[in-house]
Amino acid sequence: MHIIDSSAVVELLANVGFPIVVTFYLLLRIEQRIEHLRREVTRLACSSPKKEDPMHDD
Repeated sequence: MHIIDSSAVVELLANVGFPIVVTFYLLLRIEQRIEHLRREVTRLACSSPKKEDPMHDD
């Protein structure tokens, strides 16, 4: 997790405004969660046995 000191936060608020800072913070949090989900889906896909697709009976 990224740690930002309070003076940097105050400077960001003064320069770019509250909505942009909040958006940036939320995007960082969402990105971390998406990356975690991607790793878990990949892990599950690799660990589960392959099943035949009933929609494609050739």
